[in-house]
Amino acid sequence: SPWITRMDIRITQEINLPEFAVIGDNKALIYLDILNVGNLLDEDNGIVRDFRYNTSRQFQSSGTTDDGRIIYTGIDSDDNSRILFTEGKSSWEMRLGFKYKF
Repeated sequence: SPWITRMDIRITQEINLPEFAVIGDNKALIYLDILNVGNLLDEDNGIVRDFRYNTSRQFQSSGTTDDGRIIYTGIDSDDNSRILFTEGKSSWEMRLGFKYKF
């Protein structure tokens, strides 16, 4: 498969909350995850391309020699490469979360 570069970012902020005598130390953590930032900034970045190996011809051949060796003539330009959007690998995603510690 072709080379792919993805970058994910997490931004967190911890907030100290008032202490209660029964519970003790209280903290809240707010976080923002941005997955595949490159695709968020430019739709041509962070695209995952994969091959369907069960139906793909990676090399073009013009047959075999008399002794059974395959004659390679090049790389197949119709290599059944597909972009993986259905699994969410090629799109950006944002998640906002909250965590409470006591």
